[in-house]
Amino acid sequence: MIPRYLDRREALYRLGLLSLAGFAGCGIVSKSKHSARVRPHLYIRKERKEGLCSMDGVLESIKSGMPREIWELIKKECVGEIGLEPLTPRLSVPKRSPSHAKQNNPDYYICRAAGQRILRNALAFLLTEKGAYRATALEQIWALIDESVWPDWIDRAHLKFGLPVDLRTGMLSQDIGIGFDWLYTSLSDEERKWIVEGLNRRGIQPFLTSMAQDPWWANELSNWCTVIIGGLGIAGMALVGEHPKAEYLVELSLEKMTDYLSIYGSEGEFNESVAYSNATRIPVNYFMAHHYHVGSGQNLIARKPFPETGEWTIYSVLPPGRYAAFGDGWVGAEPMVSYMTAIAAASRDPVLQGFALRYLKAEPNPLLLLSF
Repeated sequence: MIPRYLDRREALYRLGLLSLAGFAGCGIVSKSKHSARVRPHLYIRKERKEGLCSMDGVLESIKSGMPREIWELIKKECVGEIGLEPLTPRLSVPKRSPSHAKQNNPDYYICRAAGQRILRNALAFLLTEKGAYRATALEQIWALIDESVWPDWIDRAHLKFGLPVDLRTGMLSQDIGIGFDWLYTSLSDEERKWIVEGLNRRGIQPFLTSMAQDPWWANELSNWCTVIIGGLGIAGMALVGEHPKAEYLVELSLEKMTDYLSIYGSEGEFNESVAYSNATRIPVNYFMAHHYHVGSGQNLIARKPFPETGEWTIYSVLPPGRYAAFGDGWVGAEPMVSYMTAIAAASRDPVLQGFALRYLKAEPNPLLLLSF
């Protein structure tokens, strides 16, 4: 399978090679100590290893219980997406404002939907080897890296900051990177080059340009830091051995994401309202990816502040299952527990496990299946 709009893409690809050579002094593939990395290796591995999710293990788990419910929802979504046109910023998705679609603006909801489509179908292909799922994931990736289909990877509300990246850049870079890792062994050399060049042009180069300007979000410990720097860090993990700046992205993100953990109090309390504390899912997903990327050592999600903030969240939930509406929150908001499954599994904490099981609802989220 090759991308559509071949003439235009060929021109962009050649320009991408030139730009890579310009900043790195080399071609698109960097020689690295990790260049022989076995894939997939983010959130799931082919081989069995203690404490890590394997393909065989997932296939076994989806035969019953909650994993089966999650898998059935993922599979249903993937089947329904076969043959559909890829998502674009002009389409409507649940919860999305019609004005964003009218303005062709890549807001949170459409970027989230596009990223989830990639991850769902890439994981479904990994587990079933059905080519239709692979085709759906790749079509969405091709659409995202094509400026004629997705003109921007930055929300227009954030253009006022004068930087070429924002939260959307981090989200899309991360999800394409994970999809690349999961699809890697099925991709031709040409397809790998297309994806690496697209990520470089639309995510990595704008990010490097922004970092050279000392952006405020690189110094302020907020969700902007975790989504952008953490997202490019996960993309870097996916591209080690494929891109000359991949290891830099991993090292920078690990430093910044570790710094971010200082916002948590001594008993795990978040520095914003309880309703906003679900932003913890971002560092949880990052450190889970890094644990798999390294493939050894202690799982950092099992260490402070993650189990502590899990307990703090439990104390902040009122019956019949809603966040305490203190500060910037709203009455009736249900607790987000999908990320709690990763903390509960890593820490082996029965209290966190019980809380997650009590409130967890199956959803077609690939990372939820892999962290359960």
